[in-house]
Amino acid sequence: MNQKLGDRIDQAITKRRVLRILTVVDDEEDYFIGIPVKRSRSLVAIHRLIDFHFDGYTCIRLKDVTDVRRSRSEVTQERILRSTGEIQNFDNPPWLRIGSIKSLLLCLKERKICACVSSALLDVDVFAVGTVHRLEDGSVVLNSFDAHGDWIVPKHEIKYSDITEVTFEDEYSTVFHQFIASENLRKKRQLSINLQSDPSYRRDDTRGTGWRPLGMDRKSER
Repeated sequence: MNQKLGDRIDQAITKRRVLRILTVVDDEEDYFIGIPVKRSRSLVAIHRLIDFHFDGYTCIRLKDVTDVRRSRSEVTQERILRSTGEIQNFDNPPWLRIGSIKSLLLCLKERKICACVSSALLDVDVFAVGTVHRLEDGSVVLNSFDAHGDWIVPKHEIKYSDITEVTFEDEYSTVFHQFIASENLRKKRQLSINLQSDPSYRRDDTRGTGWRPLGMDRKSER
């Protein structure tokens, strides 16, 4: 990306202007619409717009950016945001650090934020949704789940150099993650109810460890 495009992004950050940012990865074209909030030497973070509403943040690589546009369409979207009051929902997270993909993922790990981590590289083609489990020197390990809400085993490991896009605090990943958390809690409660109603189990009140089969003493558990 040349300096002129970088300057246009910086100007939009300062003035909170809606932009259309075009990218190309392995000859595949894409674009992102929203108000950029931060730019580093390698990444730009965008408070993205979906149907005149802010829907999370997307971070993309600057080296993939081919053009930055602000046409009549983007100006009109900005006017709609102001007329509907949606512009009040714009936010530039002070905690967000985008010096590198790794520093971005570290921010998400610290705040336990679910994210969509993807690669548009043809020989990688990854799309993972989940939370950061561990950060390695050259890769990230994710606790990710599939479209059915089931946890993926083994955990996803993706090289930082392969990641072309990270989206977070969007409706899809946020609501899906909340649903999975509530389902896990529901299953734990149901398991507890089932154990309490099972006559072959009894409560060990002295240890407070829950339920265990009748006839099992503490020595046999060791």
